[in-house]
Amino acid sequence: ISFSKNCNVFYGKNGSGKTNILEGISLLSKGRGLRKDKFVNIIRKNCDKFIIKSDFKSDEIIYNLIAESEKINNKFKKKLTVNNDKSSDSLELIYDKTPFLYFLPETERLFQSSPSIRRNLIDQFIYTSQTKYNKLVNRYNKFIQERSKVLINNNTDESWLNQLEKSISADALKIYSLRENQLSALISNLNIYLKDFDLPFKIDTKLIDKFYNKNLKSEDYEEKLKNNRKIDTLVGGCAIGPHKSDYM
Repeated sequence: ISFSKNCNVFYGKNGSGKTNILEGISLLSKGRGLRKDKFVNIIRKNCDKFIIKSDFKSDEIIYNLIAESEKINNKFKKKLTVNNDKSSDSLELIYDKTPFLYFLPETERLFQSSPSIRRNLIDQFIYTSQTKYNKLVNRYNKFIQERSKVLINNNTDESWLNQLEKSISADALKIYSLRENQLSALISNLNIYLKDFDLPFKIDTKLIDKFYNKNLKSEDYEEKLKNNRKIDTLVGGCAIGPHKSDYM
């Protein structure tokens, strides 16, 4: 299949393979693709693997992309190569050049679903322009889990707890800031469209977070985490932070 540089529309009967094409394209970048399915479910019945090939042209350079599944320790993983090279430099180059943003039918349930669905959509927006954003979120979650383990095990290593809370605060404030900037850009653009179409509506958003404010400093965040250690030990997890935010 060849694609236009402009808008491409797939149409056809149910089950004819439209979504498969889109999923195939999405698997040529980072992650588990459009449906976020297990790789074993993507492999055709009675076949050993899946393989997707594409020539991707950017700045007059053609990149030969191959995404395929491979079985390691009884688990299927995805291997992506760029011109037969699977080095991190080559992969990062392609990740930067192929941002993906998908709206699925379930996106319309945004207003009735859980806060995590709304957070994930905002994070997905950010990730399309900042491909290292997922590393920031994953690292933040890792620090949260590590702190929780230390608290539950009654580990009295004060210096280690302090360091963890310092790292949590720094990453959390970056996530808050990136989400705030992304939402601001989104709302601004949506309102331009409403004006262009002369629609009598205005869209706005509000952060629902009992702890965060724009003037919050890292040291205040660390102090709050320190004061919350007892309750976080009893309840588990961490009572404050961007993983608890919601958006109205």
